[in-house]
Amino acid sequence: VNHSQSLSSTPLKVWLLVKQDGEVTAAHCTCMAGTGEACSHIAALLFYLEVGVRLRNERSCTDDVNTWLPPHVQKLAACPISSLDFSSSSMKKRRLDESGGSSSQQRQPPRVQHAPAPSEEEWGAFFDTLLASGHRPCVAATNPKYSYLYVPIAKQAN
Repeated sequence: VNHSQSLSSTPLKVWLLVKQDGEVTAAHCTCMAGTGEACSHIAALLFYLEVGVRLRNERSCTDDVNTWLPPHVQKLAACPISSLDFSSSSMKKRRLDESGGSSSQQRQPPRVQHAPAPSEEEWGAFFDTLLASGHRPCVAATNPKYSYLYVPIAKQAN
């Protein structure tokens, strides 16, 4: 046990004789007050032992099978991503204020403008530009025209 006031001094030696039922028959400490067999260091050791015995009889959180806190949301319905609103709370508030405070008004999903699919020439120009950069981007391995660049070394030797 460390000294109460002088933490740099050597720790004190405290011993106890305790019966099985918890009765203390003798106690001693090497501090000045411990010769009278009643000091705060002895009391600290007794409190420590009491907590140890009390906790020994309780179950800790690691004694049980993993348990999780109950979820906040009981059921989450699936919906298309286009119907989700990723707006910030300030934008939602502004929209609500502009609509006159009516929260029942449904938000209209934005119109999606579909871009035309790239042509073969555009894909070829894209991959040529990627490879001309001096790097070997892995997306080029998905194109059969450029996949020969990504053959594993073990297979190249054969």
